[in-house]
Amino acid sequence: VSKETLSAQFSGKKLSSHYRTSYNVHPGQNGWLMTSENESRIVPALWGYPDHDDDKGEKIKTFMAEGSSVATSPTFRMSIRQRRCLVIADSYYVQRIRGDKKQVHRIFSRDLPLLLMAGVYERRVVHGKEVICYNIIQTDAGADIKDLYHKMPLIIAEDEVSGWLDRETPIQDILKMIRPMARYSLQYYQITNQVMDRKFNHSE
Repeated sequence: VSKETLSAQFSGKKLSSHYRTSYNVHPGQNGWLMTSENESRIVPALWGYPDHDDDKGEKIKTFMAEGSSVATSPTFRMSIRQRRCLVIADSYYVQRIRGDKKQVHRIFSRDLPLLLMAGVYERRVVHGKEVICYNIIQTDAGADIKDLYHKMPLIIAEDEVSGWLDRETPIQDILKMIRPMARYSLQYYQITNQVMDRKFNHSE
């Protein structure tokens, strides 16, 4: 997402001067998000939970949290109750595999300029600094994209943003939000398979 689009969409939130547009984010790299501890800021965070014995943040143990079990999982059950976040993007990528053929697609909403992907986070020490690390919650894919893959990131609607980030929201209400995206339709098209290379991060 461009800095201009982000500032226009979230005019009341503070955006780091170090923000830059990224076209390809892999686990172990930085994304941008809002957290339940500070909803007024959009902050950089590492995608994935590194192994606890990896202070370099290179061995990513998990980067997606299954929505159907997130409340009972030993890894995520405290985070879903106390440390929820929204990962900001305008789209995401899926690699469809048919036999020996693989093709990456970009998925976006024709109705929404941004996709607010629900996540959970915690703080870890990486390279001697405390950083925010997050996992994206996934749920069953909606009918419009399940031909690509049977799972998708959990997309939070604009009228649910405050409830998702509010630490006082009962867990029963949070779990009701974990469902396939039905309010807005998604679209997709083929893009270059080069995005599977974590070093490929270009507008083209």
